[in-house]
Amino acid sequence: IFLNVYGAAQEENKAKFLTELASLCSNSKEPYVVGGDFNFIRFTSEKNKDYGLSRYSNIFNSTIASQELIDLHMSGGRYTGSNYQTNPTLLKLDRFLVSKDSEDLFPSVMVHKRPREVSDHNPLILSIKANQPMKHFTFKFELS
Repeated sequence: IFLNVYGAAQEENKAKFLTELASLCSNSKEPYVVGGDFNFIRFTSEKNKDYGLSRYSNIFNSTIASQELIDLHMSGGRYTGSNYQTNPTLLKLDRFLVSKDSEDLFPSVMVHKRPREVSDHNPLILSIKANQPMKHFTFKFELS
């Protein structure tokens, strides 16, 4: 099962998002992958400026631990988003989390970060083949 997420950007909706995420994960009987923009950082190292962690980061980490999710390693750099300021804030908001069963099925799964061209986020490519070179291709968003 693949679940694509866009986490709540507004503070008042973050707790509900995390509750729904935990519920979906705990009710799944199949191996699953959850990926997308979670709008949370897990650690202070996932931000280039030290503002500390929010209380939701701790809840996010607790959700990951309680559901025994694995945060897949990402090649190509640490950060996935930027606020495009003169002195930008860089963050890792985007990621793939997998269930233990999913990791057992695809032990060589990799996440590749691609260059940011249009969006304020880098596209991420999930690959199940080990050491597969990433071919150059253009990733496009529909601007509307």
